[in-house]
Amino acid sequence: MSRYHFQVRILLIGGSGFIGPHVVRALERRGHDVVVFHRGTRELPHAIAGDRNRLGEHASALRAAAPDVVVDLILSSGSQARELMRVFAGATRRVVALSSCDVYRACGVLHGSEPGPLEAV
Repeated sequence: MSRYHFQVRILLIGGSGFIGPHVVRALERRGHDVVVFHRGTRELPHAIAGDRNRLGEHASALRAAAPDVVVDLILSSGSQARELMRVFAGATRRVVALSSCDVYRACGVLHGSEPGPLEAV
């Protein structure tokens, strides 16, 4: 770990699902201030409840969280990416979008570079 350390306020979009809790714990162990935007199905400290598919409806609350960095754990389409950037334009220093390998396999099947049918999700 670097000898230089500073606290960053990070907003995780989708931080209560499969990998989110692990990301939250890792960031908090490093001293970062973490806010989670999620569906509200679990009690979480420092959370904003809402629907990822209606990000714009929560723009005021998300921007008010004043994140230095936004990490989107569930970005899944171009329209979601455009909305993400619109909501946080001028409100954060950095946006990070994570993806998973299932997206790349589906793209490969669609374009014929991967064998087999699409997998049900």
